[in-house]
Amino acid sequence: MKKLLTIILILSTSALFAQTFYISPSGNDASNGSVATPWKTLSKAINTARTAGNIIHVNAGTYVESTQLDLAVGVSIEGDGAATTIIKSATSGQWSSFLQLQSNQNTNGNQSISGITLDGGYISESSYKTWIAIWVTGRSNVKVFNCKFIGYYASANVFDGFDATSPLSDPGVTATGNKFYNNTVTNCSGVLAANGYNGTGSVMIGGQTGFVIENNTITNTGRPALKNGWPIKYWDNGYLKGCKILNNTLVKSPYQATYWGEGGDWDFCIELFNIQGLEIAGNTIQGAI
Repeated sequence: MKKLLTIILILSTSALFAQTFYISPSGNDASNGSVATPWKTLSKAINTARTAGNIIHVNAGTYVESTQLDLAVGVSIEGDGAATTIIKSATSGQWSSFLQLQSNQNTNGNQSISGITLDGGYISESSYKTWIAIWVTGRSNVKVFNCKFIGYYASANVFDGFDATSPLSDPGVTATGNKFYNNTVTNCSGVLAANGYNGTGSVMIGGQTGFVIENNTITNTGRPALKNGWPIKYWDNGYLKGCKILNNTLVKSPYQATYWGEGGDWDFCIELFNIQGLEIAGNTIQGAI
């Protein structure tokens, strides 16, 4: 009985510290982030709301964020809906990212990002801003859903489950429970001149067990010939177990090269390495697997 009472008290105390904070285009970062007096920027909210269980609610409107933001473990972001809640990223530089969810491997993220549009600022191959919208490293149970991604130079989402970099053998570590669903992704990957003409994927996954990509529309047709990237691609040589790609619409621009791999481009709509138990079902796909 004494053990049970102790557990109940700990859970109750943790719940007291979990809060929902609010931001609004008409808010003020000097306020307290309540529903009545919201903050103005996502950077203020992310730098302040660091307790697991906290939720950052992004009110409808357009925001411009100029720095990389590091989202704490267990903290979630929810918007009023992707149609009305728009966050533009002004960070720049090679492999720049907007939202970082980075921890050592085997960390339980237990968090989500939903109901927002993330705009990376791509205009042309010589005019673009942020490379990656959301970069998740080492964390499990991270869910990204009901979001819209527009114009990221390299990727909408990278999910990396282990500490090793491009290992040549299975590191024996994976993240679990991560999911990317009900999202719309447009023009968020390419064959990058700034990266030695290597192709990237709108969703890139490595070191994952049971990863689910479901009910998304991912379209890569907005760049010049031979410059459009992959809708789905491996990261860090893959090592993917029991992953599912279900009921998506995946569109890679028609291949226009005179030989395979010309200029770093290929006809791949889905490209995954080192896989076990992969399930691909119910998708509409333009491009190769």
